[in-house]
Amino acid sequence: MCSDNEIKEVLGRNIRNERLRNNLSQEELAEKVSLSVQFIRDIEAGRNLGSITTLLNLCSVLNTTPNRIFRDLLESNGSIEKNLSEKISLLDEHDKNIIITLLDNMNKI
Repeated sequence: MCSDNEIKEVLGRNIRNERLRNNLSQEELAEKVSLSVQFIRDIEAGRNLGSITTLLNLCSVLNTTPNRIFRDLLESNGSIEKNLSEKISLLDEHDKNIIITLLDNMNKI
């Protein structure tokens, strides 16, 4: 389970990434969704979420889906990747290279 702060941080980061992918400034995004620039900054910084309506409007303007914004929070996605990342970070460089080779070979199958 994620805390409220973790959820806000993940959603804020994903919204920021989508904004940048769309080549929009915070000011441009704020104007398109009728929010203040400070509110957009607060969302991206993980200090505020806004309402469901706000999130849906952001998704619409950013040409994305709620699934994409929430992707790192979904149990089937985020927890597995986080677990793998944590385990790999504990390995030395030699073992990390072995894992990379193994994954490369698995992707060829």
